[in-house]
Amino acid sequence: MDPETLASQLKEKYLDGMQMMIQMQCEALVEKFGVSPLICGVAGPIWLHFVASTHVLEQGWANESLQVADALHGDLKERDQDYKSKYQKSKKFKAEPRSSLYGKKTQIIWARSIKDRIRLTISLAISFLACHTAREAVLPTDVIKWALEGKLPYLAAFVNIEKMLSSVSQQWPLSPKYLLRPT
Repeated sequence: MDPETLASQLKEKYLDGMQMMIQMQCEALVEKFGVSPLICGVAGPIWLHFVASTHVLEQGWANESLQVADALHGDLKERDQDYKSKYQKSKKFKAEPRSSLYGKKTQIIWARSIKDRIRLTISLAISFLACHTAREAVLPTDVIKWALEGKLPYLAAFVNIEKMLSSVSQQWPLSPKYLLRPT
């Protein structure tokens, strides 16, 4: 598998997981809080417009994220003379070349890049915007409170997403726990 295919698979799986999380949040808002089912249809276009604005779907996304990581790595090395003692990684991770086709290093760089561009908290914002667009009486503080209380799928949504995807038996480059778990 070439690096572009691996990167596009990772990107596709992350975006699918985020979309599932948004769908679960909208369904929970309808079932538990009596919000109009209209929000489920409104959330889709909002999500797609946001994804398009992040430029993640562009052709050179994978190479650009590797270049940014290399530049950041070079800047850290230049700034800190004690780089090796402070940021020393395990020998296996350190010995692996960054451009390795099956290497975890490139997968982690791509995962961090996409997680930085499309943060998990965006799912809550899109759920709120769908409610706002549908003229529902839901405040941003309500959405955050419900998510932290566990009434709205956010903190543990990756468990449900992993269960749903295991039934489809799609192979994830990195686990949904790593990609879709809020920190």
